[in-house]
Amino acid sequence: MQKTFVLGLGAQKAGTTWLYQYLNDHPQCAPGKVKELAALRMLFGYKFSNVRWRKRIDAVSEALQNAPKRLQINPAENAQVQELLESFDYLASCTDLDAYVRYYERQLAASPGAHVVADITPEYCMLTKKELLETRTRLEDAGFAVRAVFLMREPVERCYSALRMEFRRERKAGVEDIRLPTDSFVRRSTVSGCQKRTRYEKILPQITSVFSPEERYIGFYEEFFSDDSLGKLCNVLGIDHVDGKFGKRINTSPRESEPSAEEWTQVRDFYSDTYDFCANRFGAVKIAKLWPERTGEHGS
Repeated sequence: MQKTFVLGLGAQKAGTTWLYQYLNDHPQCAPGKVKELAALRMLFGYKFSNVRWRKRIDAVSEALQNAPKRLQINPAENAQVQELLESFDYLASCTDLDAYVRYYERQLAASPGAHVVADITPEYCMLTKKELLETRTRLEDAGFAVRAVFLMREPVERCYSALRMEFRRERKAGVEDIRLPTDSFVRRSTVSGCQKRTRYEKILPQITSVFSPEERYIGFYEEFFSDDSLGKLCNVLGIDHVDGKFGKRINTSPRESEPSAEEWTQVRDFYSDTYDFCANRFGAVKIAKLWPERTGEHGS
């Protein structure tokens, strides 16, 4: 069976966590314990957060603590050694492409019957054509068929959902003077980092220049949670169509407040090129149906 590597390229807040969970539950897939390995951004010279470094170091520390105890109980237990080696690859994956590949090869080795692995990291939508090509080439050299997945969400909704997620995380961490998602909504929705995750007119050409239609799945959050869309995705990935848990939303943030209609319109106008691009590429009727104009209060 051909082993396949799924590059989940985003977008942030467009269903990627649900996608990871679906693949994690699928008997033919072994995406690994970590949804967002985030290694490729570091490998290509981008800044790597202290939080991500800490998670990797903590994983190695935990494995080092657990392995001797478990091996003492059962010296013949090879699984603990493999867990330790996997944690080393997890730590090294963001500094060396070979370690990145090894990490996922271990996922397959530990999962009989699986032939698909996945790195679903929404920030990969910012990778350039050159970086995507280099990644693809290295994975193919390791024997993987590479497939790309990119999910889009209505641009203003995507921005607002990201701000709600930020608010939820900061509140959980006990941050003082926390800002509501609606605070400075227009400014925060139009900063560089938000734009890089929202301007599909810049993201999609990078993806489509590297992956053919048969090698990519481009979908919409608004219609993704259906048997039809899931069937198309499974066909691209080369896995059996297993029913999805469409009623279960994952990693959602409550809508405790809403931007004003005027603010919503300002942000939508700011991303007018994005709406025009998608209308030209996917059809104006389709985009108008999936991403309708909004007036008044938003609460859906």
